[in-house]
Amino acid sequence: MRRPSFKGYGTVFVIYTKEKWWKAMKFAVVEGDRKQAEQISGFISAWGKERNIPVDITVFDSEDSFFAAWNSKRNFGALIVNRCGREEDCPKMARKLKEQTSELIIIGIARAKGYPQQKTDARIMQWLHLPLTKAELCTRLDWAIQRGGEKPFLLVKTRDKALKLYVRSIMYIEAKSNGCVIEFCSQPKRTFQIETTERISELEAKLAGTGFVRCHQAYLCRLDKIRHISSAWIELKNGSKIMVSRGQYSYVRQSLVKYYKMAKEKQEKLKERNAV
Repeated sequence: MRRPSFKGYGTVFVIYTKEKWWKAMKFAVVEGDRKQAEQISGFISAWGKERNIPVDITVFDSEDSFFAAWNSKRNFGALIVNRCGREEDCPKMARKLKEQTSELIIIGIARAKGYPQQKTDARIMQWLHLPLTKAELCTRLDWAIQRGGEKPFLLVKTRDKALKLYVRSIMYIEAKSNGCVIEFCSQPKRTFQIETTERISELEAKLAGTGFVRCHQAYLCRLDKIRHISSAWIELKNGSKIMVSRGQYSYVRQSLVKYYKMAKEKQEKLKERNAV
């Protein structure tokens, strides 16, 4: 049986409808020294291999050659910069790129700690310093990936790959014997499912604080996706139905009321702020 096909939107992965192939996360490395470029590329490859994330690395010997490629396609997900003229020019380049796309991950490599790192907004770019280590680069990449720009997302593992799902697109998660099934909507009125090897308790921990509730031993659902709740079932806005246990029924109802109360208060505060 063929798995449901879909197209996911985001920096990390794109799965096309019929051809069913994965597009790797594209890295641009701006480094004029060949040995240093090989070292950085090796660290990135190891990071991807350890996390089951396919990577595609292109090395540029100058920022000019990078911008020539960027202006042509703009299809990079991350930029590692070690040769950018003067180090204080890197933040200027980063701001220029961030104006074009907020999802690009930018990491600069400085010769020493201090300026210009202290003068740079962390939302624009991150800094590492020489000598570079694999652990430092991997940690910084993990942080940047989980930050996910403006839209929170969940990085889940399938049998052979990793996939980026926007949190707001997830309808529910169902526990299975060898992992979970995640149902999500990538486009209006179009629902898809994927299988992940992670346990529901692991996904619940990752989604803490994002509006999800454990309604049953085998189910997690997002509160703002609930259309109707009874003592036995929850109907979601896309028409799907999932079970709610007797022990969790009251808790889910209370969580739902609290969620919408907080959402209403947040909306009223936003209106007050805009009115000032």
